[in-house]
Amino acid sequence: MPTPVRGVGGKAWWWARFMLPGVLYWLQENTVHNISTASSAVLAS
Repeated sequence: MPTPVRGVGGKAWWWARFMLPGVLYWLQENTVHNISTASSAVLAS
């Protein structure tokens, strides 16, 4: 049996490794969307 701290750390690492690509992709998509929305709003005004 691993120690609880090590178990929690391993689970957190597993979640981070699993979730990080999705989070980065989401941030990238939202940043691109926000920039394009802002630039089109500037061009429209």
